[in-house]
Amino acid sequence: MEDLLFKKYMVPTGILTILLLMLPDFFMKIPLALVIILFGSCLCIYKYWQLEVKLEIRKIRSREE
Repeated sequence: MEDLLFKKYMVPTGILTILLLMLPDFFMKIPLALVIILFGSCLCIYKYWQLEVKLEIRKIRSREE
């Protein structure tokens, strides 16, 4: 499941970063690339956390039944 989340969020983040670094304006593209990488990483971590919480809730509900 971690591989699926990685492919879904981090691969597009990497592609966006590479495309951004190909732009001609050098002054703003490095901070913007860092923001894109940080946002993609945070989104991936958040979705992984949501998945873990859902799995824990399922385990708790199955124990109660």
